[in-house]
Amino acid sequence: MRFRTLLIMFCLAALASTPGLAQVSFTGSIYVKVLDESGNPVQGATAKLTGKDYSRELVTASDGSGRFGGLFPEAYELEISATGFNTMVYPKVMVDTLANVTLDITMQKSTTVERVVVTAETPLLDSRNSGGQNTVLTQTEIQVVPTARDPWAVLQTIPGAMSDRINVGGNEAGQQANFVGNGDDGEQSTWVMDGVDFTDNAAEGATSSYLDFNAFEQISFVTGAADIEQQSPGLRLNFVQKQGSNQTSGTARLIYTDNGLQEDAFRTGVDNPATGGT
Repeated sequence: MRFRTLLIMFCLAALASTPGLAQVSFTGSIYVKVLDESGNPVQGATAKLTGKDYSRELVTASDGSGRFGGLFPEAYELEISATGFNTMVYPKVMVDTLANVTLDITMQKSTTVERVVVTAETPLLDSRNSGGQNTVLTQTEIQVVPTARDPWAVLQTIPGAMSDRINVGGNEAGQQANFVGNGDDGEQSTWVMDGVDFTDNAAEGATSSYLDFNAFEQISFVTGAADIEQQSPGLRLNFVQKQGSNQTSGTARLIYTDNGLQEDAFRTGVDNPATGGT
């Protein structure tokens, strides 16, 4: 009986210490501050946030503030309403991976309530992030930027990170590249997919699998000042997969590399008709 108890405790300890089961945050937040035209906070205003398959409401506090947390990276519609004020509608509030969006909303008093649509862009400055630099690649950048379809090729474009090879058209895609980041020699990197750490335990700083770029909604690279949830202090690579929905949809892709897009070495005097070489 004692042996069985010790065995169970050992198994539980092993599971608890397995890095592959670690959960770290990859979501974002929206902070709202609702004020009237005189700059006074509007208490009790209703804020409704709607996403592709998401809907949540909150009521602002005495200082006019409210927060939506744990948001999947995508575009949301935000609607703010209060008695005696026009309804303010923000049709596209973009939340990126690990980003905090802060919106200061000024309500307009009105006896006849109207919907006012605000088309201003989502603020880019994350004033609540005092850590490292977070570089986010959106779906458009993932699909359109002409790079090899692997994270090591994209890593070459990230400020604060350097790779040991140049990947041209996928010629280096058969093996993982070595790379370094701010304050990291490459052995402290963390690979995270939808909040789950999948760093290779047998190879420090490497991933345990290859990745399908067509499956991702966003990719985030964090250099320096690691999050407290992260097990190591190095570069953090976040991969956020596309979400499903109740609507039937699908995608297809074709990568075409023709011989006409390749260049041949030009050697003067050797097999060169222009110079008569042999």
